[in-house]
Amino acid sequence: MPREISGGLLSPKDVADLLGVPYTSIYALIHRWGLPAFKFGKHLRVRQEDLEQWLETKRVEIPDDSPILVDLLAPRRRGRPSVSSARHNRQTVSGGSRTAKGT
Repeated sequence: MPREISGGLLSPKDVADLLGVPYTSIYALIHRWGLPAFKFGKHLRVRQEDLEQWLETKRVEIPDDSPILVDLLAPRRRGRPSVSSARHNRQTVSGGSRTAKGT
């Protein structure tokens, strides 16, 4: 949980705690994705207001029928696929024709 800091400056660790990501990801957000930050010597700080504004620019709307959402909500099977499902997948990919080995 980030501590209350006067002036609203957050360390990369504080930002990571707020976003629920590893703190090393915050350095990538700053250097590659344009998250505004201040550098004091070797220390980086992010203003809470800048973080909130930056997050708003990254907001996406996902429609209910999105393939991403449908895939995420689909039931998952655990473990390795059975031999019969592996054969079915091979047949589907190869066009469904079966050929014997060596003939």
